[in-house]
Amino acid sequence: MKRLSLAFNILFVIVIIVLVSILIRKNNIINEEKNKYLELEEEKKSEFNMQRKINNELTQDYNSLLKTNQELKIKNEELIKKIECLTILDEASMSGLKNTGINDYNVITEDLYIHQEIIPFDGILGGTMQFSHVYLLNDNWVYARFEDGHIQGYSLYEFDIDENLSISWKVIKAILDSP
Repeated sequence: MKRLSLAFNILFVIVIIVLVSILIRKNNIINEEKNKYLELEEEKKSEFNMQRKINNELTQDYNSLLKTNQELKIKNEELIKKIECLTILDEASMSGLKNTGINDYNVITEDLYIHQEIIPFDGILGGTMQFSHVYLLNDNWVYARFEDGHIQGYSLYEFDIDENLSISWKVIKAILDSP
């Protein structure tokens, strides 16, 4: 009986050791998983902070661009006003145009845009000469810039308006810009 009791005690101790080792192994697995979770959580916090930093930088860039855009709008409006001052004809020129029947001087500049063929230079490399800017100087002359995407130049044109309000054009001088 003592042997049975001793065997039972040994078996009991072995079972306890196995259970304790199982518990220790489970505890180690739980700790490993917990550490992995904490590392992952730390990694996610780091990513979140990085994203927050990037978001803040983008917000600053966006606000800076908004400010720059607003400044450019103001400069654009100032330039438009300056251009309008350049295109407003004096009273004598306006009177001369009205005597020919032209009440809106834009009719003249629009007519020149239509007549690209009077540009006295051919385009190069397959380009076609076109007017890029046209400025009415007075009731007789127009200054115009032209280009084909490769070369550019400028010219001075004289115009006449007949009784049918048809406009005829004459090249006074045309020059290509140096490359």
